[in-house]
Amino acid sequence: MKLNLTTIFNARYWTLLSAMLMLTVLAACGGGNGSAGTPIGGTGGGTSIGGGTSTGTGTGTGTGTGSTTSPPATGKVGSIGFVSSNPSGAAIVFKGTGGAGRTSTATLTFLVLDTTGNPLPNIQVTFTSTNANLATLSPTSATTAADGTVKTAVTAVGATGTPPALPAPGPVTVTATAPVSGSAVVTAISNQVIVATGIPAAKSLTIAPVVSNVEGWDFPVITNTTINVSVSDASGSPVVDVTAITAQTDEGTIGSANSSNPGCTTVNGICQLVFTATNPRYLIDPITGAYTHVGIATITLTANDGTNTPITGSVQITQSGSWPAIFVPTGATTWALAASSATPVAQQSNLPYGTRSLTCDGGFSMVLTDELGNPMAFGTTLTITAPASSGVTVGTVTSPIGNTPLTGLTDYTIPVAGSSIANIQYLNTYGLAGVAAYNPAINGTLIGVPLTIPGCNPSGTTPKTVTLTITTKSIKGDIYTFGFGYTYPT
Repeated sequence: MKLNLTTIFNARYWTLLSAMLMLTVLAACGGGNGSAGTPIGGTGGGTSIGGGTSTGTGTGTGTGTGSTTSPPATGKVGSIGFVSSNPSGAAIVFKGTGGAGRTSTATLTFLVLDTTGNPLPNIQVTFTSTNANLATLSPTSATTAADGTVKTAVTAVGATGTPPALPAPGPVTVTATAPVSGSAVVTAISNQVIVATGIPAAKSLTIAPVVSNVEGWDFPVITNTTINVSVSDASGSPVVDVTAITAQTDEGTIGSANSSNPGCTTVNGICQLVFTATNPRYLIDPITGAYTHVGIATITLTANDGTNTPITGSVQITQSGSWPAIFVPTGATTWALAASSATPVAQQSNLPYGTRSLTCDGGFSMVLTDELGNPMAFGTTLTITAPASSGVTVGTVTSPIGNTPLTGLTDYTIPVAGSSIANIQYLNTYGLAGVAAYNPAINGTLIGVPLTIPGCNPSGTTPKTVTLTITTKSIKGDIYTFGFGYTYPT
C-alpha cells in the first residue's frame, strides 16, 4: 500500500493545531480545574464558564455560574449632621405619665457624609447625652446604614425612690461622634428633646370667658358665651390629649362646647366650655335666707394631676340685666343711685359745687350698672346728650360696653343707712329679700362724662340745672332712655 505522506502530515497538523487552540480556550475560560475565568462576552455582570467569581464591571453575558460583587467604599468621613426627631417637635413624657398622643421615646437620626458629600456606610458612631438623669440612650453606639444614616432612641425615665418621685422636667440633647483618622473626630448635636410630665400643673390652669358680662338676666336661655380653658404641665408643655376638665356652676348652666358632658377634654392642652344664662340666677344664704350673688355665676373647673390633690380654678360670669342705673359719688369711697330707667327724670343733688372743677368744664364721673348693681351687658351702647337750648356740650363717653370681668373690677360701696336704703330698694325690683345683704357694693363701668357749660361760674351762688338725656341700647335691641339732672353754679 502506498502512503500519501502529504495527506498524513496535513491531518496531523490540523489535529495538533485544534488541540492547541482548545487548551488555549480552556486556560482562558477557567476550564479543567474550576479556576477563576473571564466571562465570555464581557468583563463583568455575567457568569463565567468555570464557575469562578468575576469582579469586573462590564455588562456582558455568559453561560457559567459565577456572580459579581461591588468593591467596599473607600471614602473618608467628612462630616456628620442631625437630621430629624420622631415624633417631630421632640417632646416626650416621663414613663408612666403619658396619654393619648404622647410617648416616652423619641428616635433621633443623624447622617454621615464623606469628604465629597456622599452618604458613607459602615461608620461607627457613638452617642452621648446631657441630663442623663432625665433619659437614657439606646443604642449608645451604632453603624451607619447604606444611606449613611444612623439612629438612637431617647427614652424618658420613670419615677424612682420611696415614695416614687419624678425628676424636674427639662431638656435633653444628644451628641453623635464619628471618627476621622487617629484621634480626630467630627460631632453633631441634636435639637433639644423636652422631657415633661404631661400632667396638669396647678399654676397653669387658665380660664378665659370670651364674654364675662352676658345679657342673661332679662334674656335667659338664649344667651351664652364660650369659655376657653388651657392647661399645661410643670414645664409649660401642653398636657396629654384627652385630659379631662370637669366643670360646675352655682348659677346658669355649664357644659362642653361639643357634647352634653359637664366638662371638656383637651387637645393640645386646650378645650372649650359653653356657659348658658339660665336659672338659678341668684343664691340664698342658708342661715339668713338672704339672696346673695344675684346675677353672678361662679364656675369652678377641676383637673387631676395624677395624685389625690385636684387642681382647681374658678371664674365669674355676670348674667347682666338690660335696665341701666347710674351711681354717682357721695363721698370719697361711697356712691348712691342717681338715676335709672325706673326714675325717668331724677334730679341730681349729690354733686355739690365744691366737687366741681374750678373751670366748670370738667364734667363728672358716674358708674353705669344694670338694675342689680352689676356691669351692663357686653355690647350695650351708651349715649348722653344735652338740650340744644342749654348750650351744654357733652364730650365722648365710653361706648359700647366691653367685656367686663368682675375680677379686678372696683367695688363701689353703697351706704346702707339713711336715704341709701331707698336706692338699694331699687335693686330689689324683683322682690328679692335681704335689702342690702346681697349688694353692699356695686360693680360697674366707671365712665367719665366731659361737659362744656357756658355761663358756669365757679364762684356763683345761683344753681342751674341741665337735664341730660341718657340712652342705652342692649344687644337684644331694647332701648332705655331717662333723664339725669346735673346742677352747676352760675
